[in-house]
Amino acid sequence: MINKYIHNKKGVTLIELMITLAIFGIVLTTIFSINIFGLRTFSLSKTSSDNQFEVRMPTDFIAKKIRYADTIKISTNIPATPTPGSHQIYLESGNLVYKDAGTTSQIIGATGVGDYTFSISKVAGTTNVIKFTVGKSGTTKFDLTTDVIGLNLDKVGITGDTTGIYVEFFTDNADAIVPVSIISLIDPPAQFVPQNNPVSTPLRVTANMSDTSTRQVAARWNPATIDTSTTGIKTSIGRAIGYPGTVEFKVFVGNYEITNIDPISLTINQGQPFSMPTTVEAEYSDGFSSFTQNVEVESWSDTITSSSPGTFTSAGTVSGYVDEDGNPKVVELIVTVNGLVINSISNITETINQGVTYNLPSEIPANMSDGSLQSIPVVWSPTTLDTLTAGIKTSTGTVSGYGTISLTLTVNQSNIPTPIATIVTSGNNGVVKVYGLVGATATLRDKKNDPLGTGTIGPSGEVEITGVKTNQLHDVVLTKTGWNDSLPYNF
Repeated sequence: MINKYIHNKKGVTLIELMITLAIFGIVLTTIFSINIFGLRTFSLSKTSSDNQFEVRMPTDFIAKKIRYADTIKISTNIPATPTPGSHQIYLESGNLVYKDAGTTSQIIGATGVGDYTFSISKVAGTTNVIKFTVGKSGTTKFDLTTDVIGLNLDKVGITGDTTGIYVEFFTDNADAIVPVSIISLIDPPAQFVPQNNPVSTPLRVTANMSDTSTRQVAARWNPATIDTSTTGIKTSIGRAIGYPGTVEFKVFVGNYEITNIDPISLTINQGQPFSMPTTVEAEYSDGFSSFTQNVEVESWSDTITSSSPGTFTSAGTVSGYVDEDGNPKVVELIVTVNGLVINSISNITETINQGVTYNLPSEIPANMSDGSLQSIPVVWSPTTLDTLTAGIKTSTGTVSGYGTISLTLTVNQSNIPTPIATIVTSGNNGVVKVYGLVGATATLRDKKNDPLGTGTIGPSGEVEITGVKTNQLHDVVLTKTGWNDSLPYNF
């Protein structure tokens, strides 16, 4: 029976061949579907990031412009003749446009896109709160809605339509605010890669902005991927939304091999946190040019800790680091652990004003046995200190290998920040909304400082006080136990 199978010289049957091909097709289809899903997910994520950047820039600009407006007028249409001397912001052909008084218009969002959405409205029940939404209507939608309190609108109010795509306003403060835009892009550093090694184009590049700052902005590359199957200098051209210029990303592809990795020598103190290196700097060369690049360490022969003093060694392996015969070479790690001890640590005394956040230090200076001053990790209990109430607050810190220290924080009593108020409804039974410190009591007063109504600022930072004779309103003050009274906000 066994000999029958051993000497069987028949090939596979047609049915066996068809089953094998069917299984192979299912496997290929599954792999292809997973790959396509990953590429689509990456593409959608990058597009979403671009849209957010393109929306946040004009949103920030619009909010700064209208915050100090003396008068605001909203319209559902773009008037042929704006009010002389006014500033205008509006949506035209999918672009966000700003026109300063007496100047030509300028696009404040990304140029050449044409898929912006914009709406602006007066918040119902208020006289000085504007709500506006800037969005993108492309394949990946993104909307950002912002409420802005008009600091100079509490008496004048907002005119025109309730909601619209056009707003004009007068202000003395907005002239100094200019749209933040990209004025130049910086080429990303060139990369050197061995042939057939994958390399990705940078997701973001550094942009010099018109306000003298720098930002990381999304870049779109052509080609989107770098071909490393052949040697040579490969170039991809990048563009950023809102800027007509380009950046250049160069990749030098060669028959590079790791020629050397220097031994690593480290000195640490006993008890100091230490982790084995995950990357090392390797020297690459193709016989003509060379460069250095960080590479991952596959494994270490021994794990070194700082628990005891002495000198310790470990050998690491790196993929592709071999000798002339193809045998693996090792990376030598030498760690010297100094047997230092902490001589002393001073207690900490700090003073801040009420309401200012205080972060306990994660490390503190310690005097070491060799005369040096080193930063040592510390764990605090409690981990946070309350600065909303005045007084002396303390926390105890524990330092490994030493003991405990104390931190004393003196919180000086401060004034409650001045509130902001707006008349929602006028009359003998009016409604007033007050914005201010959470938990503070808002007292509306007449000219004789007699109360006209009170309320407690809620968790959202506001309170609505009803039954107010608004024609007698003079000011509002905030009070709270443990705080000095706020300065009055005058109506």
